[in-house]
Amino acid sequence: MQKLIIIGAGPGGYECAVQAARQGLEVHVIDSPEHVGGTCLNEGCIPTKCLCHSAAVADILSAEGALDAEELADRHADALRRKEEVIGRLRDGVTSVLRTPGITFHPGRASFVSGDPHSVKVGEETLTADAILIAAGSEPRFLPVPGAHTEGVLT
Repeated sequence: MQKLIIIGAGPGGYECAVQAARQGLEVHVIDSPEHVGGTCLNEGCIPTKCLCHSAAVADILSAEGALDAEELADRHADALRRKEEVIGRLRDGVTSVLRTPGITFHPGRASFVSGDPHSVKVGEETLTADAILIAAGSEPRFLPVPGAHTEGVLT
């Protein structure tokens, strides 16, 4: 049986893992547990959409006189809590995908073993495979807009 190591459990990494396992490969996925799901889920698209939705609802309620300034401040904490709950539920979903038969999840950071392009170390464990896929994804990038990084500006 061929072995595949995937570094990164974002959308590209976990989807590749599922497809490879379906094809009969022995798949090992490596990522930090708090980053399973990738940048979009943990830091980008999903948190942003949660906060934007909460802000839109608060704006409607405020315009209708259903919330005053003090209540809006309380709702901000609720919005942050809701965002974390949504991220947690979705991350749990990705984690359950990584329990697909044929896939083994290794929490931690991978580092290549010197002189061996087919082996990586995760903590004290060394994994060897026929192929290694680096699905490390990306990091959020901010546009160079003057004032966008000042205190009080949410991006």
